[in-house]
Amino acid sequence: MRLLVLLVCATVAVMAFASGGCTTSSSPGLIFFHTTYSAIGASDAVGVGSSVPCGTTGSPAIVTPANCPGGKGYVPDLTGLLTNASSQVTLVDLGISGAVIGPDIETDVNACGQGATANFITHEQALVATNSTLVTIFAGGNDTNGIVRCAIGIVQGGGNPATFIAGEVTKFGTDYANLIATIKALAPSAHIFLANLPNFKLIPVGQAQPAGVQTLLDQVSLAIDVQVINPLANSPSVTGVVDLLCDPRSYATGNFSADGFHPDDAGYAIFAQSYDAQVLSLGATKPAASCPPYSTADAVRPLSARDVAGSRLPRM
Repeated sequence: MRLLVLLVCATVAVMAFASGGCTTSSSPGLIFFHTTYSAIGASDAVGVGSSVPCGTTGSPAIVTPANCPGGKGYVPDLTGLLTNASSQVTLVDLGISGAVIGPDIETDVNACGQGATANFITHEQALVATNSTLVTIFAGGNDTNGIVRCAIGIVQGGGNPATFIAGEVTKFGTDYANLIATIKALAPSAHIFLANLPNFKLIPVGQAQPAGVQTLLDQVSLAIDVQVINPLANSPSVTGVVDLLCDPRSYATGNFSADGFHPDDAGYAIFAQSYDAQVLSLGATKPAASCPPYSTADAVRPLSARDVAGSRLPRM
């Protein structure tokens, strides 16, 4: 029998996230239950690149309808996977295309021309349903591209971006911890599931960048994973982390839309299945400590004028 996200013990009317039955003074019983799912993200949560994104495409930022009707992104796909005859899901999709994780990084990357439109902390976290039992967060795509844009500018000015990159990764970590803590305070029954980043050097749009830009994409995305997201798998406030970094499907061109950055329908379906596996196992599988994408870390390479001119980094 497929493991269910929530178990309801009828004898005590208690809802709990569990992988087996619930024991009470009388016989345990599995009955109809309801899940409230809040999704935090950027254009990934909106489903940009899919055949049916939520809301309207283009500029300004896409604000996702609360239930994302008919969407083909991973958020409505996951909702579908968790819905069956005895399991109903209310979706609160909070995705905003172009968002980064926090106001500090939004300010920093916009100063470098990234064009971040919003941030999760200011514009999404307060809207998480207080009765949420499931929350997913996918953060870092726009942050990576924005930090790399800024690093390119620093190199153009004759500087070394290492200190800036380290500082931004630290800010990202602080923002992520604050985001999780606030969600837990707002929705104490929520089980929070995260996803790490693929190595952005290796996704199709990364492979199309000049060598110097690839180096920066490699450094920033891996730093975010290794220093921030993967360690959160051990946080008592986080139930599980989807390991996109070490999943070969994260790099298959057939799972990306034409921009080489956003998934297509197939890519979003795989992402939803990965989240579903984490939800149903209650985060039993931790992110791998090593895999081929870890081994691609480059030494710092100076950017050439051609590198800068050839850089094309989209927003997530």
